[in-house]
Amino acid sequence: MSQRKKFIMKKAGSVILFFGVLFILAGTQQGFAALKVTKPPPVVKPSPPDLSVTVAFAQVVSLSKQSGITCYSPRPTFTIMNKGLSAATGFDYVIDWKLNPAHIWQMFTSRQNLSLRADGSMVINGNDAGWEQGWCVNETDWKPGWRITVDTVNAVEESNEGNNSAEKILDPMTLPMQTPPKTIRRDLQKIPVRK
Repeated sequence: MSQRKKFIMKKAGSVILFFGVLFILAGTQQGFAALKVTKPPPVVKPSPPDLSVTVAFAQVVSLSKQSGITCYSPRPTFTIMNKGLSAATGFDYVIDWKLNPAHIWQMFTSRQNLSLRADGSMVINGNDAGWEQGWCVNETDWKPGWRITVDTVNAVEESNEGNNSAEKILDPMTLPMQTPPKTIRRDLQKIPVRK
């Protein structure tokens, strides 16, 4: 072979080798890129639930004993709210009442395994005779009241555990004063008769 052909063949081989190395390097970079570990996006935990409760008197019923003593019975209404951004499941509530001069709370009713969606609420209405607890005006050593506690066994992990209980006591001084009925005087006069 001639020198010129050998030179061209050598140059062609060098060019082919050069492109082959570039091809291999390009493939290796893509391979390394494929092997590169990408971190998954961080897991965003939803905001936990936040159970809170309120108690109010729906009505204060006035009763009279046979002895003539006036008694009052506060009928409660309770509201359980989930102020959090996720559902609260598996919680309970306990409602207590203060019914006697011993000033101790006694369990009145309870429920378990309850659920509330995010921003949901439930109302427990005690505005009927079954919830009455009479306090009479001659009983000055105690005051009646109602209390509700929710999630008593901490089944729900909440953003605020400090608002799971509420109570309301009937203060006799806040009752509206009742004025006795006015007596109507009858002035009996004879009706003039025409003759």
